[in-house]
Order: sequence, then C-alpha cells, then structure tokens
Amino acid sequence: MTIFQDIFLYFARFADRNGVLKNFTKNSGSDEYNWFKAAVDMLPESPIISGINDFILAASEESVKKRILTFKSTFLFVDFGEVSSRQSSLKVQEDYFRLALTVAHPLSANTLNMAEEIVLNDRLFNLIRAIREYMKNDRQDPFIKRLTFPQEIQPFWAPALSNSFGWTMVFQMSGIAMI
Repeated sequence: MTIFQDIFLYFARFADRNGVLKNFTKNSGSDEYNWFKAAVDMLPESPIISGINDFILAASEESVKKRILTFKSTFLFVDFGEVSSRQSSLKVQEDYFRLALTVAHPLSANTLNMAEEIVLNDRLFNLIRAIREYMKNDRQDPFIKRLTFPQEIQPFWAPALSNSFGWTMVFQMSGIAMI
C-alpha cells in the first residue's frame, strides 16, 4: 500500500462509504485500482463520526473543484503538501507529511440566515474537533503518529467551490521510514 492509499483509507473512515465510493468512477481498472476499490468496499458501513457524506483526497485544483461542485451536503476534503525527513542520532529515518483536513458544506447564497449559518458553523467545527480527538488517541500503528503538534484550525471559505465553508485543520503526520 502506498502512502497516498494509506492516507485515503484512513480518512475515508470518517465519511459515509457511499460518498467515498464516488471517487471510483470506473468499474474496474489495473490490479492496483481494483485492490484499492475493494479496500474501500471493505470499509465499515458506518463512519467513525457521523455527519460527513462525501469525501475527496486530491491535490489538483481542477479535480477538487470538479468533485466539490457535485456535493450537496457536508464533505471531508484531504489535501497534502510537502514531505520532509530527518534522521535521529540512532540513524532512524523519521518522515513528516504535511496535511490539511477540511470539513465543509456547500452553500447557495440565499440558503441560510445568519442564525442558521452559526448553527451549521458550530456543527462543522465540532466535526473537525471530533476527528482531531480521534486522531490524537489513535494508537493503531506504533510506527505512525497520525497527528503531531502543533496543529492549526482555521476557517475555510471557498466561493469557487460551491460557496463551501467550514473548518480546516493543518498538521503533520509522522512515521518511521514512511516514504
């Protein structure tokens, strides 16, 4: 499994499986594609945290825009950035992968009044907090720390992405010889 497949499968568990499966637009492909799709098919029916219907992991702005324009409800968007490596005095390689995790909701200009916007904003913030809490306590793999400190949670507003708004958490994942 590649690092990108691992990240995809890890965060896909926070969204509705049907929303995750929308990333696979072909019935079949290469052996790796088929394995990857089968791994998503085996995700639990219920997400770790309820309330997130769609999921996307991508770095291409065009791919992200195309997918998000089809969303009608709350989504989880995982973006990735630079990778860095360090070596300890014991010659152990530790890799760091910068990620941004966004929980957002598309919004048409006339949909919500200010009070409804505040309620939705609270719900979206609580979803990102719940994911953060889960990640802080995750000890599933002793060689990977899914969430390192510090992290930053900031408002997300993207008029070009169906007027989506929500919250983004920027952080690093670290691991021993991860890449």
